[in-house]
Amino acid sequence: MAGSGDRLDETPGPDSRASCALGFFAPRGSGAWGGASQSVVFRGGEMLRSRRGEPDTQRRIIDCYLRDVRRRYPAAAERGGGKHRPEARKPAEDPIRDLVEPHLFYVVKVAGEYRSRDIAFEDLLAEGNLGLVEAAHRFDPRRQVKFLTYASWWIRKRILEFLAREGASVRLTRYAREQRKQVERARDKLRGALGREPEPGEIAAATGLSEQAVARRSLREVRVVSLEHSTDDSGTRLGELLAERDQRRDPEQRLVDARLRELVREEV
Repeated sequence: MAGSGDRLDETPGPDSRASCALGFFAPRGSGAWGGASQSVVFRGGEMLRSRRGEPDTQRRIIDCYLRDVRRRYPAAAERGGGKHRPEARKPAEDPIRDLVEPHLFYVVKVAGEYRSRDIAFEDLLAEGNLGLVEAAHRFDPRRQVKFLTYASWWIRKRILEFLAREGASVRLTRYAREQRKQVERARDKLRGALGREPEPGEIAAATGLSEQAVARRSLREVRVVSLEHSTDDSGTRLGELLAERDQRRDPEQRLVDARLRELVREEV
């Protein structure tokens, strides 16, 4: 139930099932979606904890999540059901909320691509939701990039960083694996024919996929490396190089700029 005023209601409504007990909350005193790092958290309380190798439990968690989103955020339900009509919506009182709510269902889709036996699915949803809100806070419409395109990178970035911290193995869906193989085969073939690294648009034309799909399937697997790892014969540690780099530039902004470089051409 999306609250008005300074916070969202943390208590599930009477129509929510006891076995579900899912919800979102925003920090008090900072606006319903305020705070760049902890704006929305997918909370547990009595939530189901998915166990390794139990797909039925995973499905129940997804069902609970979707049911809770439909009940609390009608805008997301309209978007997810294909009935979203921006012109029929009321003027946004909170631009962050207006960006986040219609795309909550998309987090389920992205999180599903990174299912892992080592990580509870609701944790992936939690990280994806935080990435979605981070994207809403950082989004600049002047860049003429669709918000969903922009948000997809932040959602994935947040999930991938979480998996890297947890040392989890990522299990892509069969469809995602096939698309990745298709993109890699096309890239190798074009590289040999052109004598250079192919552009995303060229790969998209060769595969029949969209440039967004090509960019998404080009994300590399997460590899966890110790910060104590030596990068060369001088004994320089990876952690030292990263610290020096981070002092020079904002790593998050650099990531977004790199990923959106090709996508901006499509959206302009």
